Amino acid sequence: MIVAAPKDENELQHMLYTAVKSGKIMAIRYPRSQGLGVNMDAEFRELPIGKGEILRQGNDIAILAIGSMVAPALEAAEKLALQGVEATVVNARFVKPIDAELIVDLATRIKRIVTVEENTIPGGFVTMLTMPSDKQI
Repeated sequence: MIVAAPKDENELQHMLYTAVKSGKIMAIRYPRSQGLGVNMDAEFRELPIGKGEILRQGNDIAILAIGSMVAPALEAAEKLALQGVEATVVNARFVKPIDAELIVDLATRIKRIVTVEENTIPGGFVTMLTMPSDKQI
């Protein structure tokens, strides 16, 4: 089963399109409140399943955010930059499968990694990062 969480309403429409096109079971977690008010793309596009996106580059810390926590992570990175700390911000997009390639790449280059999510630790994004792939549900 694929588990995803969009960063905003525009990404939500692309995730829904991706879910339909994939033909696989996919859960999409999104907030019930209003969206961020971002511009909406006129054309749907498939997102690469299990791939995150780097939204901001930095070498001091990596912030891996999922879903509605991406916007606050970007705000935190802006505040850190004012203090001379440059953060990479990743929109992880997928809780399962996780983008192991991206995470390993970040871990080899950046000493500090923080995850930001709305879920509980058991079954959350951070759990998927630390659990061997053969044990993931």
